[in-house]
Amino acid sequence: MRMTNDIAYFMGLWIAEGSFEEKIGRISITCGDNVGEILNSGKILGLTFKESKKPNCDASTWRVCSYELMELFRYLKMPLVKAPAKWIPEWVWRGKKEWACELLAGMLDGDGYVLTNGRNKVGFTTASERLAKDIQLLLTNLGIVASLTSVESRPTKKVRVSSVQYRVELLGKNVAILRALVRPRITRKRIALDAMDLGGIFSRRDGIPHALSHLESIKSVYKGVKLRHLDSAIQTARNGSVITYEKVDAILEECSFAEPTMGYQALKRLRNEWYFWDKVESVEDSRAETFDFTIPDTHSFWSNGFISHNTPKAFNFLYELYVLGQKEENISRGRWISWQFPTSCSPFIPRQEIEEAKRDMDEKSYRQEFEASFEAMSGRVYHAFDRNLHVAPMAFDPTKPIWIGQDFNIDPMSSVIMQPQEDGSVHVIDEVVLQGSNTEETTEELEKRYWRYVKQCVLFPDPAGQYRQHARGETDLDIFKEKGFKRQKYHRKHPAIADRVNSVNRMLKSADGRIRLRVDPKCKHLIESLEQTIYKRGSRDVDKDAGVEHSADALGYCIQYQFPIKKIELAGVSI
Repeated sequence: MRMTNDIAYFMGLWIAEGSFEEKIGRISITCGDNVGEILNSGKILGLTFKESKKPNCDASTWRVCSYELMELFRYLKMPLVKAPAKWIPEWVWRGKKEWACELLAGMLDGDGYVLTNGRNKVGFTTASERLAKDIQLLLTNLGIVASLTSVESRPTKKVRVSSVQYRVELLGKNVAILRALVRPRITRKRIALDAMDLGGIFSRRDGIPHALSHLESIKSVYKGVKLRHLDSAIQTARNGSVITYEKVDAILEECSFAEPTMGYQALKRLRNEWYFWDKVESVEDSRAETFDFTIPDTHSFWSNGFISHNTPKAFNFLYELYVLGQKEENISRGRWISWQFPTSCSPFIPRQEIEEAKRDMDEKSYRQEFEASFEAMSGRVYHAFDRNLHVAPMAFDPTKPIWIGQDFNIDPMSSVIMQPQEDGSVHVIDEVVLQGSNTEETTEELEKRYWRYVKQCVLFPDPAGQYRQHARGETDLDIFKEKGFKRQKYHRKHPAIADRVNSVNRMLKSADGRIRLRVDPKCKHLIESLEQTIYKRGSRDVDKDAGVEHSADALGYCIQYQFPIKKIELAGVSI
């Protein structure tokens, strides 16, 4: 017997509303809606279900005695247990996507609800906590975000014991996704779901956190202009709150003139991707097996709903294992055999995602991540820099924002001055490098050069500057603020050095050949830093013995903050 959509639907209906009597091989489904027509359609192994109804009871029970059906239940490892202990069986996770959708349709027809009385929500109820979590995870794998809550029912005269009911609930955009994938067969629920007007309905939890840099980038185009949606969103973001997708839609419409800016494009992309953002409660060190699978026409997921994958990181132990699998003596004896499957050649990944990766990554990182190439990480850190391509006179524009990347090493103190351009590129126009200096002298030099434009300046410092205390109890960032450099953007914790380096290399030259970072020839220390900063032999650690890395670090603090490396997208799923 082969699994069909009708059997998958029936299994979902049974998980929601079913019971069993193993001794006589009887399967029962009790439901308040008339599911007899569905059950007796002949599509469930050709079986006929008999209906019975107790007096003064709204629900009917449909029963069938079939050892064949009971054997099918055992073969599929269905949860032949009481309602509080049920779960979603393994075949659902490993089967076709359409079977999972049909199973959810059956569960929606059973223990599900569709509310249209002004609340427009869809949900599933169950007495099983495990089943509720399974439903939530299955929905997540289908791109649907749902909340999980529980309600305790206290004893009454009619029911003498307390019980807990678990609810998996969907709102807004997630209901629209569900409606496109899951089709109830009970007419009442299908009509209610189709009748939902989801236009403009958003969950308050759905939104974009940490969007301030994008909003300020858009605002820089509209100097002195009051914009209701944009201005209120900036204030909301400064207070640390999430910008809802409804507000993002209003901003994109209100500020369409700013479409060429990086901020507008970044916000537009986030809006179109419709990510659900949530806080990571904790990260703990652990060891576990991981798998890298791209499986067509299924929704098989590993690692509790996330796709885990690996990729070569230079010539490390993975390379040694790969070489073992290439040697003829190992292959012939059946000891080792190795293959390479470049992501860029996968027929299951949209070409658009490959092209986006070329734009968002530097050449070496792209070869490593998408072409399964073992790339040597020794040599120059900023391998994409070529003074013939990147060094050219860059004029200062008094109308544009001024970005200052700041490294707080005492000898030297290094500042790199940049200006963003309308096409998304960045021009490095100046540098301040002071040997054996301090923060006060650096701020004085910057103030002397840019005092007329201090309100246009944004400082991108080394995050350590928020902790470094001076004799009078001030941090480095406090000293900058005293000199008027009050706009400061930085991560609370240091980002990974590799992320900072990759961000700079990507801006110097992406895998598709775009150059978005150029340096004025008078920035001699930065040019030297980009050319001479190297890795320690055989590692990915930056060699700091020569002491030339500081200007490149100052550049990287700004570039990594404004143009962070996007995560790789595999098999159409954003990681």
